[in-house]
Amino acid sequence: MVEPTGNYQAGPYLGAPGGQLLQIYYVLEEIFNKYPHGLKQYMEKKIQNDDEDYFLRPNNPRELLLPEHLMPFFMTYLKDMKNDSLDI
Repeated sequence: MVEPTGNYQAGPYLGAPGGQLLQIYYVLEEIFNKYPHGLKQYMEKKIQNDDEDYFLRPNNPRELLLPEHLMPFFMTYLKDMKNDSLDI
C-alpha cells in the first residue's frame, strides 16, 4: 500500500513532516532578509499607543514575524499541514 506521506514501503510509517516545515522556514527567513526595516511604522505606533486596530493583524510581511502574529499563523499552518503548498 502506498502511504499518502510519500513513504513507498510496506508497513507502518514513522517520520516527520520536515519538508513542509523547512519550506515555511525558508519563507520566513526570506521575509526577515528582504524587510529588515519593516518594523519602523509598527514601533512608531507602539510608542504612540494610539491605534489599537493596527495591532490586530500584520500590516506588512515583516510584522508577521512578531510573536503575536507568528504563533497564530504557525499554529494554523501546522493544523492544516495537509496542503501541498502555502499561498501567501
